[in-house]
Amino acid sequence: MTTMYVICEGQTEAAFVRNILNKALRYDCYTCIAPIVNSETDKKTGKTYKGGIQKFVKVDNDIQHTLRNIKKPKAIVTTMFDYYALPADFPGMVEAEQAADVYEKIEIIESALKTYYYEKYPYIKFIPYIQLHEFETLLFTNIGILEEEFFDRINKKEFDSLVDFVNNEDNIELINSGTDATPSKRIIKCVQFYHKPIDGMKILSKMDFLTIRNRCKHFNEWITKLENND
Repeated sequence: MTTMYVICEGQTEAAFVRNILNKALRYDCYTCIAPIVNSETDKKTGKTYKGGIQKFVKVDNDIQHTLRNIKKPKAIVTTMFDYYALPADFPGMVEAEQAADVYEKIEIIESALKTYYYEKYPYIKFIPYIQLHEFETLLFTNIGILEEEFFDRINKKEFDSLVDFVNNEDNIELINSGTDATPSKRIIKCVQFYHKPIDGMKILSKMDFLTIRNRCKHFNEWITKLENND
């Protein structure tokens, strides 16, 4: 059994890794562990809070802490960070700004991250992943589940508008129109009292993982790399 450390931006991503990704990859003999960057643990309750990325230096410290403390042979380390609001001091960000295509931007950043850690930990398999544009992009794979799951909390007008918008998009990974129209903000407008980690998992648990892969090109490429240990 190969241990995979998926270093996550926040609680939503960590819940996805533990509840969805872990099951999807178990037939490939992986077990997933999901540490969260920039997190703190309440010593009394044992609960972990925060997450999120403000500066690369903090992320770097957390990633290197994980890499230094890996004791298992054949372990794989990967990441799950949103491209949206990624700090400007991340490796590759300056070069990525020169690229016109967003997939090329992501490739530049992921390649820079891989090189950065390979120079320090060449003996560990590191496969960085940057999510386009936010984790909540994955929820657009089957937007109708929002209404089924949260029928008593749905804003029908906003939801119908979102359905029309998503259905007219050829590539849901490209949905992002600034701070007020990111995937998560669009969903929050539709669902009253939307709670990212809990409600996000409710939606994803009812989705077909293969369908998510088919509709999200870069996400599928990441999963393929993990399956192939590439």
